[in-house]
Amino acid sequence: MHVCDPQHPEQNAYVERFHRTLKQECLQVERPSTAGQTQQALTTFETFYNHERPHQGRALLDRPPAEQLRETSPLPALPTAVDPLAWLHHEPQQVFRRRVDAAGRIKLDLKRYYVGKAWRGQLITVHLNAAEATLVLLGEGQILKVLPVPAWSKSALPFAEYMQQIQEQARAEHRLRSLQERRQRVRALSSS
Repeated sequence: MHVCDPQHPEQNAYVERFHRTLKQECLQVERPSTAGQTQQALTTFETFYNHERPHQGRALLDRPPAEQLRETSPLPALPTAVDPLAWLHHEPQQVFRRRVDAAGRIKLDLKRYYVGKAWRGQLITVHLNAAEATLVLLGEGQILKVLPVPAWSKSALPFAEYMQQIQEQARAEHRLRSLQERRQRVRALSSS
């Protein structure tokens, strides 16, 4: 989550623009003084904003959001099950070049794969074989390793379980990136 400084529209223009509209067209007009009056003003403004007020966004063409929503087709229903490896059908062949680190590993999509210390400092090729759901590690024209594409499951998962897995992965990646950013800040401070 990124917290923006107040009144800095360049950090999150859509939110800041809505706050300005809310202040100018609701709070400064109604001037509520109690929590009840504020809630009533916000409820009235919500109805006005969604059903009557011409929206200035390009996509809405000066129509209220509710009017535009009526014209759009409904979203498809959520699936009951999700195949965690379905993305492979859209990425049938991909090739990556990676340098083997001092520990004999490469990094691919936030994951580390052991190649071997004999390959330290050398560039290797990683070929995604979507048909077999494998990563083929190649060095100097020879196959070094064939690894399965990491997945939570090789078969379809119930939608709720899939969503839980994705949320856990997103949290883990966020923690990792935050840690990396903190380390960079500490290094920058210690070097200056």
